[in-house]
Amino acid sequence: MPQEISKLPSVAIKIRMYLVLMWGLYPRRLAAQSVGGIGHARHVLSRLVRLLFVQQSLLEKQRILIQQHEDARELKENLDCQEGIVFDILASYLGRGNLVDYEHFFKMKLALIMEQRKL
Repeated sequence: MPQEISKLPSVAIKIRMYLVLMWGLYPRRLAAQSVGGIGHARHVLSRLVRLLFVQQSLLEKQRILIQQHEDARELKENLDCQEGIVFDILASYLGRGNLVDYEHFFKMKLALIMEQRKL
């Protein structure tokens, strides 16, 4: 997913460059074409407008994905910190053997929950 996200700005830049080029050529094309050719120019312009909306939509989705990724990273950091605190508390109450057993139990339970979510 991060690879697709990193490609979005370059695609957006290419679309924007294409739009700028087409907007610059549009008046010249209208002047050079007969009245019958204007319909084609309108069709091209409407396609460009649709591309612009698609570009804006992709940029908005990119912004949302980046924010969700940042939120997930912060959540993981907080969970890792809390896990360390809980582990330290348990280490003070449990013996080494019991602590290893509890850690194994916790990892297996987590794996089981994740496996159930996949089903």
